[in-house]
Amino acid sequence: MFTSNPTFDAYKQIFATGALLESYYTTILRTVLGTLLTVVVSAMLAYPLSKRYLLGRKWWMGLIIFTMFFGGGLIPTYLLVKELHMLNTIWSLVIPGFNATEYRLYENGVLIETKSMQAATPGAQSAVSTIAGRGVGTYEYRSELVNAGGVTSSDVLTVRVEK
Repeated sequence: MFTSNPTFDAYKQIFATGALLESYYTTILRTVLGTLLTVVVSAMLAYPLSKRYLLGRKWWMGLIIFTMFFGGGLIPTYLLVKELHMLNTIWSLVIPGFNATEYRLYENGVLIETKSMQAATPGAQSAVSTIAGRGVGTYEYRSELVNAGGVTSSDVLTVRVEK
């Protein structure tokens, strides 16, 4: 039940590598950044919800509560972090859950449209662009979503106009 020759070798190894201090640094940084971002976003959402005259207030509140109980899951969150190129960064622990703030549309590599998006919405975001009047030819379209974590770019969509 008791060891006959106790040593402190394991403790020496932990303190010698600096891994323990790095772990504490990551924990403290994540706690501070996460708390600050959560307080700011919660306050920005809570203020309008506190007003009785807000149109659809009960619906918005129900939607927010629903998303608190049912998240997307671990795999979609990992895929999001991977696509935002945030793997192995402190931001992979802090940013997920914050939506895009801007939408950009490129045609043949040229920016043709930019839209501001409402960040920190409880539901899915969407952006729609109407493209009309293009002449005969081939066009390549690519979109980008921008948030505090960086830019996520779509694959290129090629459209051929024949008539």
